Amino acid sequence: MANNGNLRRLSPSEAREYGRRGGKASGESRRRKADFRKTLNALLTAEIDNPEWTPLLEALGLDSTLESAVNAAIIREALAGDVKAYIAIRDTLGQTTKSEADLEEQKIRTAAARQRLDRMLRKNRKMMVFFRHLMMLPTRIGLILQKKWRTQTMKRKRLIFKFQKFSRKQRQVFTWWADSSPVKDAEGIIADGAIRSGKTVSMSLSYIMWAMERFDGENFIMAGKTISSFKRNVLQNLKLMLTSRGYKWIYHISGDLPNMLEVTRKGKTNYFFIFGGKDEGSQDLVQGITAAGAFFDEVALMPESFVNQATGRLSVEGSKMWFNCNPAGPVHWFKVNWIDKRRDKKLLYLHFTMDDNLSLSEKTKARYRSMYAGVFYLRYIKGLWKAAEGLIYTMFTDDNLYTDDQRPVALKSTAVRSIAVDYGTTNPCVFLDIWDDGQILWVDREYRWDSRSEEARRSPNPQRTDSQYADDMAEFMGNRPEEQCEIIVDPSAASFIAELQGRGYYVKPADNEVIDGIRIVSTLLAKRSIRINRKCRGLTGEMQSYVWMIRRQNAERKNR
Repeated sequence: MANNGNLRRLSPSEAREYGRRGGKASGESRRRKADFRKTLNALLTAEIDNPEWTPLLEALGLDSTLESAVNAAIIREALAGDVKAYIAIRDTLGQTTKSEADLEEQKIRTAAARQRLDRMLRKNRKMMVFFRHLMMLPTRIGLILQKKWRTQTMKRKRLIFKFQKFSRKQRQVFTWWADSSPVKDAEGIIADGAIRSGKTVSMSLSYIMWAMERFDGENFIMAGKTISSFKRNVLQNLKLMLTSRGYKWIYHISGDLPNMLEVTRKGKTNYFFIFGGKDEGSQDLVQGITAAGAFFDEVALMPESFVNQATGRLSVEGSKMWFNCNPAGPVHWFKVNWIDKRRDKKLLYLHFTMDDNLSLSEKTKARYRSMYAGVFYLRYIKGLWKAAEGLIYTMFTDDNLYTDDQRPVALKSTAVRSIAVDYGTTNPCVFLDIWDDGQILWVDREYRWDSRSEEARRSPNPQRTDSQYADDMAEFMGNRPEEQCEIIVDPSAASFIAELQGRGYYVKPADNEVIDGIRIVSTLLAKRSIRINRKCRGLTGEMQSYVWMIRRQNAERKNR
């Protein structure tokens, strides 16, 4: 029963929720009514062709619509004595049965009610002001948020590149082409050396500055190994630097001229086309263009044919070449044909180290030095065109090995498991059971089948099939659901991958970039972030015997 005991005061959150529901329901009701009115109005105003009503309506000079026909039908019913039809006609016309006294009394009551409402409003003016502000609150919040968003957007638009103090070599990059420079007649510049040495920042900006100073309305080449890598390594910072220096630019992503940077300053406009030089076929991309300059980022990663084709497009008077790279081997085509012949080609050569980047702290430089080992340390940190000779993993020691007793107790309950496969038919087929705890990769077990081994020769089937290898994988991994994990396989082993996938295993293709793989493994070994179980004798033996293939290098030396 409803009584005072059953009443309770709603909490603010409950009141808001009920208000929200009511407002939502009211809005839906209004929308339904509005839609009904629109539909009804459209139907009533639609023309009809009725043999009973159309001639009559047209004779009266009325449109033959459904509304006119309905009104005529109601009038006919009223004439036949239908009281409800008569009342409907009367109410529509605004007529009433009330006397004049009744109408006057109604006016008095209405005026009195309006006066009472006015007094209440004046009495509760402060409350009304509060409610008015309350009703406007969402709008005001929106305006505040909009203003804040606009402010943040403007800040983003005004992002500038924070230039640090330039080193002597960086300043030379910015000025070598100037009229006052003693090497202004050089045909180009080569900047090589260590990573994070400030080469790319100074070279890319100086290239644009030179082009805008010397030319107007010309085409220029800018190239990286891929367009994506160029955008990431060069273009992102370059656009900020140009904005900071007062240049206006438009980057055309697609359209008739895709991947083109249009730069304008002091009434001059030049066009910088971006290319990727990842393989021999890339040379076709630059055919047909006439350019006034060419900039190559990480030129040592590009094929010689692409560079030759691009530099061959520099037919505009006063054109120059700009080369930027980290070192590779001493017989690399760029080292042999460009750096070693720089005097014949009239090229300025600058060798950079991390000390030439004044923005790097000693802590940062120490961190980069710890990231590389072996030949990669000599190339990327020392900046030397160093030969990759002898053992690859010279940093592999007993500190990278462990026994079952030294394995962390909770490793297999806390680490992520994966199985790496080095698939082979004539060469050994190897499975490695790897556990990653977030800091160290633990290589705990290995499977190895060598068709040329003594064990295989004693076997009735020394050459195993994909199906047999898959059976061995099931035994190696374990058949329980909690033992299932990701399998990483060389993508060239297509038939074996298909066999594993057909059995329901999740297979991930491996990255076949050999040099990158060796660099990463070398770094992890040097940091003791790879530990190998001593029972994995095949793997430990290979780690201690991998050598660089230098026969081609020796042959190239003989031909020099």
